[in-house]
Amino acid sequence: MKCSWKGRRQNFGVAKLTFIKIVKDVILEQHSSLTKKDFDNFAAEWFRFGKQRFSRESKSDVQED
Repeated sequence: MKCSWKGRRQNFGVAKLTFIKIVKDVILEQHSSLTKKDFDNFAAEWFRFGKQRFSRESKSDVQED
């Protein structure tokens, strides 16, 4: 499945998922100096590198066996 924060280029957008909204609300409540835009930027960057993290973890799992 191909995902992105906003769902660009026919990917599945995760920013509007209920789970993400709940996590966002909790984090913003706990970290009052963090803005919604900051959260969106951090989350978008994290999702942007998801494929790379998955590949790296898959390689390390194979090497451990």
